[in-house]
Amino acid sequence: MEIWQNDKRVGVVTSGTFSPSINSGIGIGLVETRLYNKDEVLELKNTRGSISIFLEKLPFYKKG
Repeated sequence: MEIWQNDKRVGVVTSGTFSPSINSGIGIGLVETRLYNKDEVLELKNTRGSISIFLEKLPFYKKG
């Protein structure tokens, strides 16, 4: 799956799965930092369509 921003390919997803802890899909990807603008929305695109995504630092959630 490819990562896009403003109709420009800026990266690719390298791994993804469903996380029951946060009840959502999560993934890891590589983003070309020279093409990426942190103030704008990223999208995942494939043959079925696209969805907006956001970057999150580890850990994805706090225990407790």
